[in-house]
Amino acid sequence: MLVRFKGGNYTELLNEQDKFILHVYYDGQDKNGDAVTHLSILPSTHEMFDRTPGKIIMDTFSGVTYVETYHSEGYDLVIHLGVNYDMIWDENGGHYRPLIIAVERGLAKAISFPKCYCDETYVDIIHSIHPELFEPPSVSES
Repeated sequence: MLVRFKGGNYTELLNEQDKFILHVYYDGQDKNGDAVTHLSILPSTHEMFDRTPGKIIMDTFSGVTYVETYHSEGYDLVIHLGVNYDMIWDENGGHYRPLIIAVERGLAKAISFPKCYCDETYVDIIHSIHPELFEPPSVSES
């Protein structure tokens, strides 16, 4: 399930969703351009979204709840989850770094920063709150 958080009272989101993967995009990450098109984890509104490994990960773990927001909308939520905005400023890009955060019971369980914003980190973050999705199916003894 994909949920769009447009800001406001984040406690409602935390009360409604026990576990979710929060994607916090930088403003403009949904636009085409050289700074964005090399990223494999893009907002669902981006025209390249359907052709990225990030979309494949979402499809593979389709039972997971994903929440999308932008730094300008989810600022208070991101601070509540323990992110220091001074630490995630990208001087070269001129924006806050995009983040992936595993949220469980209203708390951050795993955050992509300072690791890479990449597919491997994305899967690790999903695993942090949904380890059951990574267990092999049981083998019946017949």
